[in-house]
Amino acid sequence: MVKKILTFGEPILINYILNENLVDFSNSYFSLGGSEVNTSVVLKNLENEPYLLTCLPNNDIGKYYFDYLKKLKINTNFIINKDEGLIASMYIKNNKVFYQRKYSSFYFFDKDDINFDKIFSINYDCLHLTGITPLLSEKCKEIWITLLEKSLEMNIPISIDLNYRPALGSF
Repeated sequence: MVKKILTFGEPILINYILNENLVDFSNSYFSLGGSEVNTSVVLKNLENEPYLLTCLPNNDIGKYYFDYLKKLKINTNFIINKDEGLIASMYIKNNKVFYQRKYSSFYFFDKDDINFDKIFSINYDCLHLTGITPLLSEKCKEIWITLLEKSLEMNIPISIDLNYRPALGSF
């Protein structure tokens, strides 16, 4: 049976740097991800219907990311484009991970950008969240809490992967 699952989280451009010289990116590659995006992909591969609520920058990388999600058949009806900010990035070099999240379009994502009535007009089988998202900004935390409250009001089961990152902050 196909399950409709709402996910909310940050899209990330992941850069794998294979060269010792941080300035030389000729021997590197990138992929698209983010915890909730990855979860949506797995849910789709398991023949569910994931709906991704997120924010992408209104630029070529944001459009590329959006098209990628559509190709994977992730429901993109709730992806907001913002002129403000870029896409969050993660860099992996020598098994060390570095993030650039601050000032991404997702960082500027605001409750006022979202039509919660439209989002919750769908009869979801589950809401999936992670513990990373509310630590990214106060605005992300407000959206996260509103999604929890609305899901509880509507008796929608909630899945939370705390995926706690102490470097981001504390609950």
